[in-house]
Amino acid sequence: MDNNVMEAIDALVEEKTFTGAALEGIVAVRKKAEEQERIIVELEHRAELRKSDISRLEEQAKKDDAHIRHYQEREALVENREAKMAELEKSTAVAEARFHVASDMFRTIFGEE
Repeated sequence: MDNNVMEAIDALVEEKTFTGAALEGIVAVRKKAEEQERIIVELEHRAELRKSDISRLEEQAKKDDAHIRHYQEREALVENREAKMAELEKSTAVAEARFHVASDMFRTIFGEE
């Protein structure tokens, strides 16, 4: 074949195909895209883990709130019980004092010892 035809064919093939630099660029872009995809998958995985953690923490917070309410109710019951016991102790002390006063008056009036 004629050199001009061969050169024309080579020029056409070169024009229609990628050069080494272009191929390296494409490979680099592809690697970058694959790396970005890997990062996206990793971030999606972390997001799912975070959602799971948040869900567990919310459930635990609900349980903790229920425990707090329970202990607050128990504390109120104990405080009421203590107040009633203090009132009963006071009433008992008053009753004992009245009994002793009445006994002393009875002894004084009737002269018994």
